[in-house]
Formats: sequence, structure tokens, C-alpha cells
Amino acid sequence: MNHNYPETEEVTMTKDGVAVEEELKAVWEKVRLATHLIAQLRDEKRTIATRAEELERQVTALRSDLQARDVEIKRVRAEHAQIASSNGQQSFSGEEREAIKNRIRELISKINSYL
Repeated sequence: MNHNYPETEEVTMTKDGVAVEEELKAVWEKVRLATHLIAQLRDEKRTIATRAEELERQVTALRSDLQARDVEIKRVRAEHAQIASSNGQQSFSGEEREAIKNRIRELISKINSYL
């Protein structure tokens, strides 16, 4: 029987060796998949960061444009208030009034096109 015992032990070790090898293969596959996922997530992070920078630049440009439009609106309102307050005073000739009205219409049109 001693003769059979070492063979049984060897078979058991071989089965354990195969089981360990299979487990190592499974772990290695999981590591490979995790590595791939990490690389993919890093790429996505770079893409998102680039897009965020682009959007921040656009926001800055839009804010600047909005400030310029606000200044233009204030100027037009001031012109309008001046014209409205001088309505009864006849400080402008009919031709001048018409030119101012046309200019106000042009400015309003420009403002509306921006909005």
C-alpha cells in the first residue's frame, strides 16, 4: 500500500497544481481587464478635461460679449431717454429726429440679433 500512497499524493498535488494554475489564470485575466478599464477611464478623463477647458473658454468669451452688449444697451437707453426728454423742446430738426430713430432701430436690431 505504500506504493499506492505516493501516487495518490502526487495525483492530489497535480490536481492542486492545476487548480492553482487555473486560479492564477483567472486572477491574471481580471488584472488585464482592470488595466484595460483603467486606461480607458484615463482617456475619458483627458477627453472630459479638454472639453471642460473648451467650455470654460467659451463661457469667458460669452461673458465678455454679454458685457459689451450690456454697455451698448445702456448707451442706447441713454440716447432714448435723451430723445424722449427733448420731445417737446424741438431741439432736433425733423431730419435729425428721423436719423436718430433710424439709428435706434438699427441698434435695437443688432441687439436683438445677438439675443
